[in-house]
Amino acid sequence: MSVAPSFAGLLPSTADSARAVAHVYAASLSGLVPLAIAGITALALRDSQATTRAAAWRVAVVAVLVVCLGGLLPVHHVAWVVPAGLASPLIMLGRMQIGAPVAQQLTGESLSGEGESLAVRFLFVVYLIGVLVVLIPLAIAATRLALQTRRATPIRDLRLSRLVDDAKAAVGVRGRVRVMISAEAKVPLTWGMLRPTVLLPAALVGESDDRLWPILLHELNHVRAADAVFAVWSRLACAVLWFHPAAWWLDRQLRADCEVACDDRVLAAGVRQSDYAELLVDACDRLQRHRPPPLAVAMCQRAGLRQRLRSILDPSRDRRPASRLAGALSISLTIILAVPASMARLAPSRSVLNSLMHDQRWESRAYAVLGLAQRPDSIEVARSAASKDPDPKVRAWARYAVSLEPVAARAHRARPAP
Repeated sequence: MSVAPSFAGLLPSTADSARAVAHVYAASLSGLVPLAIAGITALALRDSQATTRAAAWRVAVVAVLVVCLGGLLPVHHVAWVVPAGLASPLIMLGRMQIGAPVAQQLTGESLSGEGESLAVRFLFVVYLIGVLVVLIPLAIAATRLALQTRRATPIRDLRLSRLVDDAKAAVGVRGRVRVMISAEAKVPLTWGMLRPTVLLPAALVGESDDRLWPILLHELNHVRAADAVFAVWSRLACAVLWFHPAAWWLDRQLRADCEVACDDRVLAAGVRQSDYAELLVDACDRLQRHRPPPLAVAMCQRAGLRQRLRSILDPSRDRRPASRLAGALSISLTIILAVPASMARLAPSRSVLNSLMHDQRWESRAYAVLGLAQRPDSIEVARSAASKDPDPKVRAWARYAVSLEPVAARAHRARPAP
């Protein structure tokens, strides 16, 4: 008895796997546009305010998520822009989609090799496993933070309560923000998307106001900037594009600049640089080997501490907050970049499709006529293949593609010659 066929039956179909992998690959290419723009912007602004750089990373996170998830929308347009060097995976996956059940109904036979089919199905399963490897720790962290918050106690000390209210007023935080004391928290941290929560270690309750004030300012500035929300979104982008180094690089840059931006706001509020630097070092000493949860933004992490201390002690740094104009430009840039890119389905360029018509493999020519039939300027190539291609399977696919000829192509064909 063969085990391979029974195991292969547990995998998704070849057509569905190839379609999903093609979407992920196209999304990774589209996501390079906002990532590149954010990287260039941050590089150009490396000597400016950290709040401006953090805004650029937030724009990139939102744009990447919109681009990746926008391909699932029913409304889209095809962008024939992928050059030959990058189009090879799309062509290979397109040939595999030729072997879908609808293709078998048209031609009466399977259109892809068994080994190739099994490979792409395994590839899709590996991708799903990678997504779960990133998402499962997020779910575990959310559960632990929820339990830790439930076990935390509200602030009952009148002195500390007044200090929290003064810090909220100084930062400009409005709405319901929970500030709680946790015996499990190693360092101050902020988490929560719908209801922001600041967890203060129980060891800090007895500290003086001079030491608690900068801590509260730092965490409440995280709340005001919604850094915990963007931390979650950034890690979701890492889950979708877990194989993409740029996604993880974006996550690191966002978290690093968000911390530096909060440091700058604390120092701009009048806290002495040396006192604040000493506070961060003490917090990291308390952290020891523990790592903050990925869903939270902690006041201190060992990674990047030296760079933060260098920024804190640098008297020449511009610590002014970003202007409202910069925020409006960030939102506008997100819309301009993300919305059109999210509705675009990347496909090989016309020259690549035309070159495939000379390929000896009939699957390549069948894939090419499907694309050429959708373009008003190349519909005649698909029409010609429907009657002249030497392979009957390609002719069947060409007739099928021409029958799906879009309205724009019909209008172009019906336009009178000049």
